[in-house]
Amino acid sequence: MDVYQQIEQALEKVEKQRTALLKLIDALADPVVAEILGVKISDVKPEPVPVIPGTITIADLNLALLPVPAGSFMMGSEDGDRDEKPVHKVTLTKPYWLGKIAVTQAQYEKLMGHNPSKLRGADNPVRTVSWEEATEFCAKLTAREREAGCLPVGYEYRLPTEAEWEYAARGGPQSKGYTYSGSNTVGDVAGHDDNSGGKKRTNELGLQDIFNGWEWCYDWLGSYPSGSVSDPRGPATGSHRANRGGVWGSRIEARLGGSPEGRSSSVGFRLALAPEI
Repeated sequence: MDVYQQIEQALEKVEKQRTALLKLIDALADPVVAEILGVKISDVKPEPVPVIPGTITIADLNLALLPVPAGSFMMGSEDGDRDEKPVHKVTLTKPYWLGKIAVTQAQYEKLMGHNPSKLRGADNPVRTVSWEEATEFCAKLTAREREAGCLPVGYEYRLPTEAEWEYAARGGPQSKGYTYSGSNTVGDVAGHDDNSGGKKRTNELGLQDIFNGWEWCYDWLGSYPSGSVSDPRGPATGSHRANRGGVWGSRIEARLGGSPEGRSSSVGFRLALAPEI
């Protein structure tokens, strides 16, 4: 059984467990039903939730994606720029995978047949790539892997949403609350092309190079909601797509944006394997 089949089976078990528990909790909320059933919530002992398989490697691209468990976090900052407010609770209901580092020039060229970057280096992040070109990369990889039977049902390769990006950058459920993804000292984790490609300290999930350039996200750039949300995908429409990450001194919460067809020598992208949008 390959890793994709393991993922699919594990996800099916997680969903069945979740559905069954929600139904039982709803039933037991009614004391009459609980008495008829003769069951107390304290008696409920569900099976352990299956462990989602770990690192996924796309062999021919030498591209590793790390697992990010489902969970909740407080997104945004009250101490940052206006567009980082308000701080609000976000719940991501399904696990996903995120590239250990941003897509490199070698990986992009292997799949797409060309390298748009101006500052060349096989292990450097691919840059001067538009949002449209980044999503084309994701779509092409999804089609290839799906045809080969290498994708779990309901998942696709795509850009991460802002919420998925920030949750992972903070360290997911293992977060220690660092100012910079993986450290309170910017030099431990931030860098430049000369030391990119996984040469800096990892964060709690094993991600690297969070602050080695801006990265495209799926969302249109817009205002944050004022209340709690689950699996947010940003506004329905807009003029700019979100960038996250940044360079030396940037904070996890910092946001920028650019037109979908625009290119910049400081913007690349990180690949996600995540629920279909």
